Amino acid sequence: MPSLGVESIPIPTLRSYTMLSLGLFLASVYYAHEISHSRFLDESTSYGVNESTTNCYHVKPEQSLMLSWTQTASVMLEELWCVWVVVNMAYCTLFLIARLVQKLVFGELRVSEQQ
Repeated sequence: MPSLGVESIPIPTLRSYTMLSLGLFLASVYYAHEISHSRFLDESTSYGVNESTTNCYHVKPEQSLMLSWTQTASVMLEELWCVWVVVNMAYCTLFLIARLVQKLVFGELRVSEQQ
């Protein structure tokens, strides 16, 4: 079986992987928030409600914030790439927790032990 040359692919550092994962996660949250906000505006205009009359509803800010986050979460579960970004962020969080446990248990590793 021919070798695929996997040895030549550089593995990113944990810091760069974390920054890339966090950037993608924040981008997907922003995307989902914008999509859910545009859906809300589309629904309110389709029912004949304009933005000036939506202010007549007295919704507590906590309820509005919770509604916004639930709508954003539902959009993130519908979009496939957002789901993969959330899964990647979960893996990244697990790596960071494992690194923290490693530092707490063993302390700082020597250069020969880090490989």
